[in-house]
Amino acid sequence: MVHFFNSFYLLPFISILVYIKITSMSKDNETLCGFSINRFNTFFELSLLFACMVLNPVSAAFAQGSYPSHAIQMVVPFSAGGGADETARELARRMSVILGQTIVVDNRPGAGNSVGEAIVARAPADGYTLLYDTSPFAVNASLRKLPFNLRADLQPVSLVVTAPMILVAAPSLQVKNLSELIDYVKQRPGQISFASAGVGSAAHFAGETLNAMAGIDMLHIPYKGGTGAITDVLGGRVAVYFASPLSSAAYINSGRLNGLAVSSPNRLAEFPSIATVAEHGLAGFDIQTWHGVFVPQGTPIYIIEKLTQAIQLAMSDQALKDRLRKQGYTLIGNTPKEFSVFIDEEISRWASMAKSRNILLDQ
Repeated sequence: MVHFFNSFYLLPFISILVYIKITSMSKDNETLCGFSINRFNTFFELSLLFACMVLNPVSAAFAQGSYPSHAIQMVVPFSAGGGADETARELARRMSVILGQTIVVDNRPGAGNSVGEAIVARAPADGYTLLYDTSPFAVNASLRKLPFNLRADLQPVSLVVTAPMILVAAPSLQVKNLSELIDYVKQRPGQISFASAGVGSAAHFAGETLNAMAGIDMLHIPYKGGTGAITDVLGGRVAVYFASPLSSAAYINSGRLNGLAVSSPNRLAEFPSIATVAEHGLAGFDIQTWHGVFVPQGTPIYIIEKLTQAIQLAMSDQALKDRLRKQGYTLIGNTPKEFSVFIDEEISRWASMAKSRNILLDQ
């Protein structure tokens, strides 16, 4: 049986050699074994075409089964050590076991994630270069002038997690919830500020959305990352900040910060007493950070499907579920089509908000 299959896979190559030999003999009205060479060529071409059609799916199946055959690079477009980086590494470790090849996390921070995004957008579409990106992807795709087309050059694979933010303030501000903050700001127009991790960050858009929906006018103070933002809120130098649950939980639990509201439609299990923004009368307020995996556009479908399945299987790990949920994440692990729809909605939403609030990003 083994010899049969070995010979079977050699048939296309043998056929091509025979075809070349016969056509080199071909002349008008020449015959071979009683058959017209010209008529034989036509018959042979049809036979060869049929053989290729039969063998092609078999060859494709073998090619698909070989991925991945060596290590995979996962580009993370932000610095090592943060919450998103840790989540990327947790996912990479589990996917490595599932796929049978090492996934190497490669931190490439800079320019609002666009340095790492450019590396993957220009990489070969072979499944060996992945992008683990976060919410700024949608902002970059809709607002930044980049030397590549972010949405067209990168194919969404799966939305990994989403996470709400918690609007926090120092106790010295003397407001205990969002409703009190709104009243406080309205009495002091143009005097109260909100911090963000930078222009175009999720916290920036959350603050501007709150301004628009509540009819208030807080001043935006951008920082180079979340650490500086939360430090200045603790010190009373800026009033409020939409912080991640991971970065703010310890301060809320110790009483050093007050949790005023949660940015998602549902309350956090870790902080059931903190109401959502919507519960304070701003229906429809839903701004969350997210993480997802992308590959270069043109990556074969079977590779994308294999990566999606590996992500979903990794996300089913109970230890990972428990860890991420304690950090305020909601595990997703959806399909490429679902993630693509999500991305397009995010891009449209932030483009609209930027236009209405006159948000300009550094080019």
